[in-house]
Amino acid sequence: MTRFNTLSSKDIAATLQGGRRYKGRSLLVFVRAIHSCDIKNSNGLGKIAFIAPKRLGDAVFRNRCKRLLREGMASALNSPKVREIYDKNNIILMANFNLFQLNSDQVTKELIEIIENIYAVQ
Repeated sequence: MTRFNTLSSKDIAATLQGGRRYKGRSLLVFVRAIHSCDIKNSNGLGKIAFIAPKRLGDAVFRNRCKRLLREGMASALNSPKVREIYDKNNIILMANFNLFQLNSDQVTKELIEIIENIYAVQ
């Protein structure tokens, strides 16, 4: 499985406040460009966070949602457009109620659709 650089709680708050929001059927994607003053790691790559709010349900439900998001993003990184967006931005993937009904292939497909829309806008 792919290891991701994870966002700190401070970076999550900044991305949720100052980032752009893109809505899918089963998840929300928040994207915030990396500015040179924000980069604290030496490689300059983006970071990511997987969020499943408590309002979704119990811990088992939330953990499954986060696992689906991680698996979907790992598969979606094979797409060059997704890789480019990931390398240049901080990204938050937030689950909603519909995500639990999907499998990882469907999550990957939806992620690629949303991130290709982001790529087209930039």
